[in-house]
Amino acid sequence: MAAFGHNSKIISIEELKGGFFNVAYFITFENNMKTVLKVAHSNDIKVLRCEKDIMKSEIKALNFIANNTRIPTPTVFYYNFSKNFINRDYFFMEYIHGKPLDQLYDHFSEDEFLYISHQVGAYAKQFHNMKGNAFGYTLQIIKAIKNGQMLLFHLLMT
Repeated sequence: MAAFGHNSKIISIEELKGGFFNVAYFITFENNMKTVLKVAHSNDIKVLRCEKDIMKSEIKALNFIANNTRIPTPTVFYYNFSKNFINRDYFFMEYIHGKPLDQLYDHFSEDEFLYISHQVGAYAKQFHNMKGNAFGYTLQIIKAIKNGQMLLFHLLMT
């Protein structure tokens, strides 16, 4: 895994469930570094127009959100769209430990629920306050970026 050092050794790989589009794997390296590998579908599979190049859109969106808000966003470590190593697009991103919020609501006290709801609302406000000069599917918007700004209209994160 040259992206993580030539001597990096994988000690475990686990498929992550719950995504909607790409296949995702949780990988742990011998040095205890943890990452998520996302692998795109085969090019033989027909997709909707808005799903074309969705992995590229996801990476652009993650980087844009990280650079323009305080919303916790996983760092993208490495991506490859050449299809030289495997015949798929793929990328590695930071693993963020946790559980989906919708699986935890029943375990919160009323005060915890209100606190977390306030945090989520603050993140949503930041997200919706991003402004741009384009409208449409994410890759179309990215092509229209001027002065580092864009409007995220269509963001599908798996």
